Amino acid sequence: MLIPDVGDIQSPVLAIDVGSEAQRAIFYMPGIGAEDQCRFLMPSPERTAAARIRQSTAERRGVYLHGGPPRGRVAGALAGHLEAGLDVGMHPDTAGSPALPPSLSGHAGLCVSRVCPPGFTPIALRDFDPDVWPAFASLAGLPRPETILVAAVHDDAPPDESGDAFPGFPAARQLAETRGAGLELRFLPHCSPPGRFLRLQAIRGITKFPVMDRFSAFLLGLYSLPAVSGRCGREGAVLLHMGAHKVRAGLVYRDRLFGVFERPAVHRDGVPGLLADLDSFRLGWLAPEKMRAEGGYAAFADPLPADAEGFRPLFVTGRRAELLNGRGIMASPCGDRMMSVCWGLLYGWSRWG
Repeated sequence: MLIPDVGDIQSPVLAIDVGSEAQRAIFYMPGIGAEDQCRFLMPSPERTAAARIRQSTAERRGVYLHGGPPRGRVAGALAGHLEAGLDVGMHPDTAGSPALPPSLSGHAGLCVSRVCPPGFTPIALRDFDPDVWPAFASLAGLPRPETILVAAVHDDAPPDESGDAFPGFPAARQLAETRGAGLELRFLPHCSPPGRFLRLQAIRGITKFPVMDRFSAFLLGLYSLPAVSGRCGREGAVLLHMGAHKVRAGLVYRDRLFGVFERPAVHRDGVPGLLADLDSFRLGWLAPEKMRAEGGYAAFADPLPADAEGFRPLFVTGRRAELLNGRGIMASPCGDRMMSVCWGLLYGWSRWG
């Protein structure tokens, strides 16, 4: 079992990974080994809100949404609610969000109100509720955490003013601007998400602690393993996350990030196509235009360092990591490949918090 090194954290810390399907958390307590820390798994807020909308649809009740715009599962459930001829109320902040799907903004069944209309089901749309997790910890007999760290998806970010879209990695532009120097890993926990990354901005406004995108947290989660960081100190390596919907990878060498790429998990060329992309990626030959055409992106610190020796080692984690058995080195903190993001939050906080 690979044990992460998260330094000497002195007080209770709650690290939460908010995905589209589920949210995972580690309640870190000082003085307890990493493998014995409390871990939790709950449905994602998006999934829970969508289920409540579908229940209201079945009961023929209107719904009132507040707290944020409907995305993903919620938007789909809401479309079905409107198609059933049922009413939808929204708080003005929700209805006026730039992330509100265009198909909903002008719908005849939508009414905007600062209060929930009588008989409607109020549903809060937020990726993080500051009361839920501390209350859950209290029920489990744990102390109130002094620090709450959150990583979240942010699939609603529109292209920036130059037209380039880096939806999975807010620091991609800073990386490209390093001109071969690479981006220091200690920058990632404190990278202020650009204003267009609305989900991360909203969470940061609640927690008041650093908020990370899931891509950055995954990179730090793998890097928290001494076997990985030690290898990256001697030669460059590819850190790869095989998710259910996305494949994400980073080029890391001597505490610096030199490249990132993201693409859909299902590729028309299957595993051979992914391996071909990884070979091009580790050499800096993966064309951003090609990735954008396939629904992904790539960014590099050009030129890549020659002494990184082509970033040959490949460390793999994530839900679908087994697809690369025999092709890379399986590496997950405490043997749990679904908790890398949480460990990345803790690693970043312990080193540079």
